[in-house]
Amino acid sequence: WWTLWPEERREMVKASVDYARAGRTANFVADCPTATGRPARWDETVQGVTDSDGTVVEIMAVSRHTHDPERALTCY
Repeated sequence: WWTLWPEERREMVKASVDYARAGRTANFVADCPTATGRPARWDETVQGVTDSDGTVVEIMAVSRHTHDPERALTCY
């Protein structure tokens, strides 16, 4: 999934997956072009999905396209 992001954002995106893998929820807002190459800003939430024992077995990312140009780029 992080390979879809611009090179300068990939470490942040990978870090959000590491947070989720550790059982925490990560949030970030960052710019990434759409599949058609159009500039876009995304509000992302990344979290682990656990089994009945509480072990993270999957990572879920929810992407929301935001049109707010004033929204700051943030992480966590």
